[in-house]
Amino acid sequence: MKGVSGEVLTESEIITVERACLRLVHEFNHRADERDDEGVVALFTQDCLYEPAGRQVEGKAALRAALAASPPNRGMVHMSSDVIVDVVDATSATGRGHVLIAEIFGSERAPVRFASFADEYRLTDEGWRIHQRRLRHKLTPVTDSGRPDQTTGAQG
Repeated sequence: MKGVSGEVLTESEIITVERACLRLVHEFNHRADERDDEGVVALFTQDCLYEPAGRQVEGKAALRAALAASPPNRGMVHMSSDVIVDVVDATSATGRGHVLIAEIFGSERAPVRFASFADEYRLTDEGWRIHQRRLRHKLTPVTDSGRPDQTTGAQG
C-alpha cells in the first residue's frame, strides 16, 4: 500500500500509524479535560503550532503558558468524532475530525461549542506527536435569548 506521498508502506505499518495518531486525538481530549497541562504539552512536538479559536501558539513553552493561563475554575469535556487519519509516509500523517466542547467556569455554564480540527503528526524520538493542530469553530453558540454568543473565544 502507498501513503499519501506515494511511499510504499505495508498495511500493518499504515494501521500502526493511524492507530498512534488516533490515540493522540483521544489523549489530548482526556488530558485537557483532566487539566493535565504537562500531559497535553507532552503530546506535541518541540516546534509545534497550536491554533485554538484563531490564535497562534508556537512551541512547547508558549503552549505550556497558554494552558497555565486558563482560569482555575474552568472545567471541560472534549468529545471527538469522525476522525480520519491519512498516512503521508513513515514519519508523517495528517488528521481531521470534529469536536464538541462543553465548559463550565465555577457555577457558570458556557455554551457548548462545535468545532473541526486539522492536525499534522510527526514521528519523533519520543514516538508520534502532534506537530500542528488548527481548531475552527463550526457553529456559533446561541445564548438563552436566541442570539449568537460573541463572548466565546475560549482555548479549546
